[in-house]
Amino acid sequence: DALSTWGCAVVLIFLFGFKADPGSDGSNSDSEIVTKPKSPGRDADLLIFLGLMLACALVFFQFHSTYPLFLSDHYGLNTFQIGLIYAVNTMMVVVFEMILVDYARRWKLLLTIGWGCFLTCLGFGILPFSSAIWFCVLSMVVLTIGEMLSMPLATGWVSQQSEGGDTGAYMGWYSMTYSVAFIIGPASGGMIYQWSPNLVFHLSTVIGVLVLIGFYLFSRRMQKKQH
Repeated sequence: DALSTWGCAVVLIFLFGFKADPGSDGSNSDSEIVTKPKSPGRDADLLIFLGLMLACALVFFQFHSTYPLFLSDHYGLNTFQIGLIYAVNTMMVVVFEMILVDYARRWKLLLTIGWGCFLTCLGFGILPFSSAIWFCVLSMVVLTIGEMLSMPLATGWVSQQSEGGDTGAYMGWYSMTYSVAFIIGPASGGMIYQWSPNLVFHLSTVIGVLVLIGFYLFSRRMQKKQH
């Protein structure tokens, strides 16, 4: 991973170089209005958005904890078969993500993210309702579609919300949200799994519905602010 990242950096620098921001020298023309960067912690819209994404991320990070356990315990899959199920996710992202994200620009952004979060949670939530391998693959397809609709678009929304050149701070808060979810999600999911494996995934569906409702209300809030 480290070598591929450094290799990518070299290619990007070679192709694009370092381009200075025209406004990075601190100079402003008379017509420009200098605004103080807005603190992400005081942006109510951002905090609401991050709260909704946190709830979805708590479910998503079962992907690396209770999800493979359930595939083994409930579906009886071995390590190799579980790897093939994960490969469905990888192949779909590689082949379809950019196409889907480009097409999704025609839809309302916040509602699209909300539906993406719902599908992500639903993909986990339907797992207990069958033990057939085809159903396991179906659940992976559903949650992968949700992942592709929610995460890339959510990143774009956060970057667009920043004002006054504080994009880095906003993206930092967004990244921190996933870091918190990565700590809490697997731990809490694991504790629930010890008590009732099915409950983890039933709760995923409940969270997905609540997040979808939350994004619907949040979308209406943002529309009212624009008008």
